Amino acid sequence: MMKHEQSYSVLGRLIDPQKILHEIELVIATKQLLGQGGVEDEAISEIRFAHRSPVPDGGPYVLRYVFKGRQHEDKVRVKLGTLISS
Repeated sequence: MMKHEQSYSVLGRLIDPQKILHEIELVIATKQLLGQGGVEDEAISEIRFAHRSPVPDGGPYVLRYVFKGRQHEDKVRVKLGTLISS
């Protein structure tokens, strides 16, 4: 059962194939789910640029950010200014 959504602003980095670092701001949307025994769990439902894409379309890029004290690293592409999972 879905409870509600929440958004967070997070700083991150995109590293392009030539190892050029792009500092970015992300919006991370989460959904809180009610699990067994009434225990709440939170899952990331969307990651997007907070502003117009600061990097050119292409990739693959390595996306790095820290969210709720945990380091995340994902391979992504950018298409029409939008993050796309690789």
